[in-house]
Amino acid sequence: MNAEQESITEPDAELIALGSRLEGLLQDYFAAHLEWAPGLDDAASARMWALDDEKNPIAEKIMSLPVASIAGLRAKVLVMLWEALPIWSNVGRLQFNPDDGGASEALFRAAAELTGLGLMVRDMEARLAAVVATIAAA
Repeated sequence: MNAEQESITEPDAELIALGSRLEGLLQDYFAAHLEWAPGLDDAASARMWALDDEKNPIAEKIMSLPVASIAGLRAKVLVMLWEALPIWSNVGRLQFNPDDGGASEALFRAAAELTGLGLMVRDMEARLAAVVATIAAA
């Protein structure tokens, strides 16, 4: 590998490692969100806040790094997925900028599919909708 190739792949190695850390935090955060949403559980809320605080510097670093591969892009899609999670317990879907005609959501969904995160996104959305349905039925 020549020096030019190393400079292209090296940032993605860091992105991939950061993305892996972020994905674990995201899974933990989402589990806490599902615990919190039906009854606004205080312990789950505290876990969500702590995980969000832990996420912030990782997400900031991911967003600051250049991307040169699909694997690196995956880390950036994970940041957007976290940011699209609803902050209210009665919202059963991901939330995107309502003023852009659906552009950010379309780009997110395309990037999620391209990076292998499409199934995770659909599963999260189904689980969010199920929680809202449970809340509505109560």
